[in-house]
Amino acid sequence: MSENFIPHSALRVPRLPRRRQRRGRRAGARDHGSEGGMTIERSPQFTAAATDQAQGAKQTEAGKILEAIKTNVPKLAKLRRQVQLAADQAWPWRTPGVATIRKAFLLSPDRPMKD
Repeated sequence: MSENFIPHSALRVPRLPRRRQRRGRRAGARDHGSEGGMTIERSPQFTAAATDQAQGAKQTEAGKILEAIKTNVPKLAKLRRQVQLAADQAWPWRTPGVATIRKAFLLSPDRPMKD
């Protein structure tokens, strides 16, 4: 077989003709032999920079989500307290048989909710 033959299953993009190499090789260039096929070499600096950039973007997104959660905690605590007060009024602690319902709302089954 010729040096430029590549099986169709191994190549999914059209193959470009090889360029003649100059006398001096550039730093970091690698010889892949006569196996054929297209490979893309990336320098370690490129992949490290891309990884750092992706990680920085994820950290920024996580920081925004955490800030939104911290902002909503007092609002949610206020709403939780309103639900508990409503449950405390609907199922008073002195009424027999409501202990399970009060526990579901995180209320004490044997005493009223503190204000």
